[in-house]
Amino acid sequence: MSSRVPLVTASYIDDGLRSLGVAAEEGGVPILAEMGLDPGMDHMSAMRIIDGVKSAEGGGGRVTSFSSLCGGLPSPEAANNPLLYKFSWSPQGVLNASQNAAKYLQDGQLVEIPPEELLRSARPCDASVSPLLQLEHLPNRDSTYVREPYGLEGAATVYRGTLRYAGWCSLFESFRAFGLADSSVEFEGGATPATWGELILMLKGAQWGFLTPQAEAALLWLGVDDASAAPLPAGAAGPMECLAALLTADERMFFGEGERDMVVMHHEILSEREDPDSSGRLLKERHTSSLTVFGDERASSMARTVGLATAIGAEVLLEGADDSVVAGGSGAVGGGVIMPVAPEVYVPALGKLEVAGLVFEERTEVVAGGIYDAVD
Repeated sequence: MSSRVPLVTASYIDDGLRSLGVAAEEGGVPILAEMGLDPGMDHMSAMRIIDGVKSAEGGGGRVTSFSSLCGGLPSPEAANNPLLYKFSWSPQGVLNASQNAAKYLQDGQLVEIPPEELLRSARPCDASVSPLLQLEHLPNRDSTYVREPYGLEGAATVYRGTLRYAGWCSLFESFRAFGLADSSVEFEGGATPATWGELILMLKGAQWGFLTPQAEAALLWLGVDDASAAPLPAGAAGPMECLAALLTADERMFFGEGERDMVVMHHEILSEREDPDSSGRLLKERHTSSLTVFGDERASSMARTVGLATAIGAEVLLEGADDSVVAGGSGAVGGGVIMPVAPEVYVPALGKLEVAGLVFEERTEVVAGGIYDAVD
């Protein structure tokens, strides 16, 4: 921390950043991490609701259930291929992410999903996420890590999920079960098949699983039966690397001129608090917060949301600084490795995002049958 330079990053807090925490705190140097879209805008919009629940009329309330969903997708008119997806980042990265282990809290029980079961754990979204789109969600890595910074120790459910169009998970699960998108499947002796035909025959012979009609149609659309298909990369470690190369080489899997991407984020938070109109009774409420952003000719929605959030994080640090902070002091935010969960960060940041047109639609409603006698 000798240079005493504050940092703002959209990246997750990993062991490398965490190792800087003590020195940053002692030096009064803020390292504002997870300041992008997801993570980032999800933290801030969720905390605005959670803090509102805790300070509500009637002595404050408590969160009983927390769910947060987010996805970067092609807009409906651009989702025009059998894979229901277009890449705004590395196809290899998307395939790797589909192999992550995950865990979350559901009704007081810890649910742990091994990598090979992640895609099978996907569930359909209800209409509250998007009344016009058919979407599904799958668990996003370790949801439980937000319990402490969000103050959700008393919540029975804590879940963070990734959004995809309905059918995406079953398609890529078929690829995985067939051996084509399973990172554990490797070529024996490092010998890469010469053609896609040889690779498909090899996987069929191994009999790990069968391609669904949807998955087979997608592979044919990608041209695996065509002699002009992208050649398999020499020295590939396994079939998944070959699939990533095929997807990378097909320009139809990326956004073309005039096509838009889309970001969808949705929180659902259940809470209970004392009914201010009736002593001794509890009020159960559902809070939702939703954001949908489309890309345009100037920037993709992903670039806009991540880029603006990170830039605004830097503005918040600078505007909250006194003269010493310009040289690396802590200002109103304080030093150390921090997430954007404190009002000193999220209140001004969300205000600046709203000025830029990124506005969350928030609603609160009493849950049906949500007024009941309190039980000690």
